[in-house]
Amino acid sequence: MQTTLPAFIEARKRSETSIIRDEAEPTERKLKKWREGEYTTTYPFPSEADKALASQLRHIRERICRGLCPHSKNGSSRHSLSASLHGQSPFFRTVVSSIHPNRTDDNGNLIVSPVDTFRNGILSTTWDRRDEYLIVTQRSRFQLFGAASWIAPGKVPWETSRPVLELKSATVQGRLGGENRTSFGLSFTRFLGSTLNTICGYSGVPHLDIFDLEDLDEAAGEPLRTYNLGTLKFESCSRLVSGVPSATAVVTMSDLVAIAALSNGCSALVDLRITSPLACTEAPPPPAILSASKPGMRRLAQGAPITAVEVSYRSDGVQLLTGTKDGMLVLWDLRKRNEPVAMTSVGGAIQALHVMDPSSSHRCGAPELWLNTDSGDIACFSIGVSSFEEVTCISTSDSRRTSLSANLAPPKISIAPLLNCLIYPHLSSNTLLFYDISGCVTVAEADGTTGIATLGFTDSEKNGQRASQGNFRDARSLLWDGEKEEDSLLLPSDLKKSAVPLSLLFSSSFSDWSYQICSVSVSNKHNTICVGGDDGDLHVLCDSFS
Repeated sequence: MQTTLPAFIEARKRSETSIIRDEAEPTERKLKKWREGEYTTTYPFPSEADKALASQLRHIRERICRGLCPHSKNGSSRHSLSASLHGQSPFFRTVVSSIHPNRTDDNGNLIVSPVDTFRNGILSTTWDRRDEYLIVTQRSRFQLFGAASWIAPGKVPWETSRPVLELKSATVQGRLGGENRTSFGLSFTRFLGSTLNTICGYSGVPHLDIFDLEDLDEAAGEPLRTYNLGTLKFESCSRLVSGVPSATAVVTMSDLVAIAALSNGCSALVDLRITSPLACTEAPPPPAILSASKPGMRRLAQGAPITAVEVSYRSDGVQLLTGTKDGMLVLWDLRKRNEPVAMTSVGGAIQALHVMDPSSSHRCGAPELWLNTDSGDIACFSIGVSSFEEVTCISTSDSRRTSLSANLAPPKISIAPLLNCLIYPHLSSNTLLFYDISGCVTVAEADGTTGIATLGFTDSEKNGQRASQGNFRDARSLLWDGEKEEDSLLLPSDLKKSAVPLSLLFSSSFSDWSYQICSVSVSNKHNTICVGGDDGDLHVLCDSFS
């Protein structure tokens, strides 16, 4: 039966969104080659911690079933759960263990160095369209895993800790700089559409590689196609920004086409049917920036690197969204590559962009955009024809770093649309934060509404809420220092931001299972959460099977 995650988040149960697996459908695609080698093995999850986690998650489920959730504009939001879910016990699995089980030797000296966490930390975990395979990206390599066995019932075979493919070929090592260390490693790896073709970008290297993972020699590692970004031709204003660009992020448009964000503020289109990249958008000149900016918005230096890219609406593929290192959010019409449609500032390097399907939007069908920055801010914008409207914005105060976590890349949010949930890996506290995104409203819309200011809990419900916390700390303390009233959702300081803060469902500490989390991704098909650690460790979070 299909894996679900109601123990963590309240999902709206609609018949049209229920996924039923066809028994005739093969559960696993056969790759042409299976690889052998020495890989890290899984270790069993401690039974005491497993029981404690399951107990806490059952409390969370009961809390949701009772309707203990923030009031919306129209009152308390109560959703029914299937009765069959109450007897299930959620589970947590470590599918790939840490490279260094112990961080110190017998004398208390650190075995793991900042260089180790820089190389071994999981930059991202990316699911394919079928949610059958998972790409795990580190700065020095990427690995392909078959994820079906990770969420299967019963004991997990030790072979599941071994990747189907691990690419550390001479070609990739050459891209990474080899002995000269001219590159800081892989920037990203993404599946190209619904295929197992994978597009890779490298920090400081003007090349994009596309690998066919179904027919790839690990030893040689020759790409199916290589694009030289140095051949791109831009307008004179863009050429003044920098010399040869490198790819910093990518979004796939189809099985053949992708758009890569570049370090010079431009973007490029790559197509498997042609051998050269094409200029897609260019860094807007200062006059265009100033004319599109709001009064009081800080000015952007032309050519700031693009750090995130997404398609505004996939049905037409005409509008593109880019986020820059300077914190500028830009909406583009691909038919006018040097004229941005709209711009706004979020005050930090944008790390991730996620666009919600307009059909599920709570704002009159307008697409909603979720993003996060390197300073720990999370924001939602409504995308108009030629403007952005801020819906909500909060700060997670995720800026504290240790000597080992200082080299980790800033975290990226992950969205589970079927569960109406946003997940943020809070590096400072080694905690996953779960936010309810089922219906955000602006302060203007909520003005005069009493239900949004305070949770209408009875005394017994409040006591039950506190009792169910356990090791799940109230993460609002991570967000708003000095908050005196625990149940207050709307503070005077938040009113000045012209947006209602997100409703935090709860937080889950990973201190017992990972020394430091650094990435998270969600399988929307399986409703399973994959968490990556700073020492190559991987963990999955999902419900047990009925």
